[in-house]
Amino acid sequence: MFLLGHACWSYLFSKSSARGLRVSMPAYLALLAGVLPDFDIYFQPLGLIHHTYTHSLLVIIPTVVVLTYFLGRFGLAFSIGIMSHLVGDYLVGTIPILYPVYPDWTVGLNLGIPSLADTLLEMGAFGLVMLYALQNPLVAFALLRKTLTIISIGHILLSALLALGILQGLRWYYKSRPGRGLSVRDGSGSNQGRDE
Repeated sequence: MFLLGHACWSYLFSKSSARGLRVSMPAYLALLAGVLPDFDIYFQPLGLIHHTYTHSLLVIIPTVVVLTYFLGRFGLAFSIGIMSHLVGDYLVGTIPILYPVYPDWTVGLNLGIPSLADTLLEMGAFGLVMLYALQNPLVAFALLRKTLTIISIGHILLSALLALGILQGLRWYYKSRPGRGLSVRDGSGSNQGRDE
């Protein structure tokens, strides 16, 4: 799953669990929790391999315990956002659930990334976040003003860019379906029956 999907699903899980636990979860932390396991990308120059330690229950479970112990219900809600990352990667790919003890043992549905399933999961999460955000009286107030503020315009532009990313994913899917006869000329396949 890509950044958009991880952030949106984390937002939904963190905010709803925070509400259930009766704690306040800022939107930026709810979005951040779901992308934290992928921060290992920035440490690859130091030898840390992406999608290993930070996607293992042997690292995630102690992290959840520590966050919950020190931050209480807030730490638990934040941890649920972190764990939503594993659920997303489980659906579209695989995760090394017991790395480094069993480094080759992975679990997951492996629906594909990028794929139609991944695009639908990310689109669905983004749509649900938009509906959730519209329930906030401040968001509704900003959108109902006669003159939209710069912040509102920025959010509209961001939403348009994210929607464009989703459309790009769908376009990729339909172009890469089997039987489409992609050629070497467009850089994506074999030269089926062409004379050069």
